[in-house]
Amino acid sequence: MSNVVAAPYRHGYDFFAVTNLALPAPRPTLMHLKNILAALCLSAACLAPAQAAWFTVIGDEMNANVDTIQVELESLTTGDIRTLRVRVNRQGTRTSWDNVRYRSYESLVVFDCVQRKARYISIDFHMLPQWKGEAYKKSDYNTGPQRQMLFLDVIPNPSARIIRAACITSEPEKKPAH
Repeated sequence: MSNVVAAPYRHGYDFFAVTNLALPAPRPTLMHLKNILAALCLSAACLAPAQAAWFTVIGDEMNANVDTIQVELESLTTGDIRTLRVRVNRQGTRTSWDNVRYRSYESLVVFDCVQRKARYISIDFHMLPQWKGEAYKKSDYNTGPQRQMLFLDVIPNPSARIIRAACITSEPEKKPAH
């Protein structure tokens, strides 16, 4: 037996401290189990990736059978050259200018606010509507031929409206000096 100093206890000395035996684990109560479950749920929620907040420019995000165009406002960068994530769901299967068949896609668009133009940097194509499943084809337009942000056959076409909105400056207008 080791030299253990017994801890004073209410009714003498602590038997477990004297004998070096482990205390029996307390039996969990329903309240303990609820607290553990709540802590696990909170930690899972904190570790889960945050869902992007998409703003619907045109269409209906709940209806896979309509043309829907959304932008992720939080992804907008600032300056004369800006980028923004844009995603598109088409009412039917389409073919891109590169002969890629798709039903929906997610893209990164660069805006030249001086020229008032927008072009794709990259596109992730999906065969399923509403961006479901993994992208089956990824196209990179950073180099090579530029692909303008156009939404062919979408009426009303929101291209100019998205460019205008993305290029609005947050700076107050400067008044001319007198």
